[in-house]
Amino acid sequence: MLRTQIAIDPGLSGGIAWRAINGDCGCSKMPDTIVDLHNYLREFALEYDNPIVLMEKVGKHRLGNSAQSSATFAKHVGHLEMALVACELPTHEVTATQWMNEVVPGRPKGIEYTQVKSRKNYIKDQMQRRHPSLKVTLMTADALGILEYFIRNADKY
Repeated sequence: MLRTQIAIDPGLSGGIAWRAINGDCGCSKMPDTIVDLHNYLREFALEYDNPIVLMEKVGKHRLGNSAQSSATFAKHVGHLEMALVACELPTHEVTATQWMNEVVPGRPKGIEYTQVKSRKNYIKDQMQRRHPSLKVTLMTADALGILEYFIRNADKY
């Protein structure tokens, strides 16, 4: 069954990408507040018949982040998960390694700042090439990559 697909990069500076049943695609940065986030997802639930969500699996402390940054991130992800539940959007998870290995296999790897920045810019460049009609930013590029993985693997979900 064809369904509208919603892909989420859950970071505070992440994004949301989607593909409707008719093939229309779009992307946007993560809404700024929890109310905005809920309203944004509620619009998908109301506008599209039976949409489905694929979100990047997160939750571990990242090396180099402060305890406060990790707590803020975890709180945001909790808000996101609750908004998805409140909007009754079925949600599945994919690890960053899974989607990146399939969608952007030639990306720079590593955890050092310069490598993370290079990887993010590489993913943005690849998504801009694949989606020239969309305004791709560093905030939306990973969500588009997750969406591409979702489309390729729709039969798993």
